[in-house]
Amino acid sequence: MNPLKYSNYSRCILWSTRIYSCCRTTNVKGLKNLLVLIALRVNLEKDPEYDIVSILQYKSQLTEKVKLYSRLQLLNLFGSNGNIKSYQWVRLGLDFKGTQFGLAADFDEFGPHAKLEYNFGLFIRREIF
Repeated sequence: MNPLKYSNYSRCILWSTRIYSCCRTTNVKGLKNLLVLIALRVNLEKDPEYDIVSILQYKSQLTEKVKLYSRLQLLNLFGSNGNIKSYQWVRLGLDFKGTQFGLAADFDEFGPHAKLEYNFGLFIRREIF
């Protein structure tokens, strides 16, 4: 069964057994290369879980063909016993014709007492839309 869906660039809501909400802002004066996405979700169940996903992305033109690429992606998932999972992904690099590459840092936390795991390395990413 497909959920009912409403979306546009400024707000979207999906209905099923869960509620989603998100906001996208790209036209802040002087920050046209900024993407802000915040998505809230709540399970409509007796013992609900809820989460928030956030993405902040900024691209800045360095040369005619190369842009600076930076991204912060966050997830916080909670239940009745507290934190279930949280992560923070950080990316900093260059964008060349829709392909991004550079340095990456990932931080993951699991459980109510937030055991931290982390990873540092390189990333490569391709935009297809």
